Amino acid sequence: MVLAAVDAPSRIFEGNFSELFQARLERADTLIFLDLPTWLRVVRVVWRTIRDYGRVRPDMHEDCPERFDWEFLKWVADYDRRGRDKALKLIEIVPAEKLAFHLKSRRQVDAFLRSVN
Repeated sequence: MVLAAVDAPSRIFEGNFSELFQARLERADTLIFLDLPTWLRVVRVVWRTIRDYGRVRPDMHEDCPERFDWEFLKWVADYDRRGRDKALKLIEIVPAEKLAFHLKSRRQVDAFLRSVN
């Protein structure tokens, strides 16, 4: 599915799929890495789970109601040790002709959003 989406005229990729990073980067004009603190990511997952428990969020498949997923919560909490370094290394290879943003706080995200609106 990811490789098929790469061929679309426009797209936004979200998430890791780091094994397909190069294919996505070749077609991208901008890379945005939201490198927010672990505590904030965990709090947001827990809050979203509580808020939407049993309902299907608009960004999810219709057969995927929100539920508590201990494995996902552990994955989010462990991202800094397991995946962050890999993501940082991938950012280093972004070609100079492409835009790259490494946003590390809510304040930076808010400033970025104000700059593009």
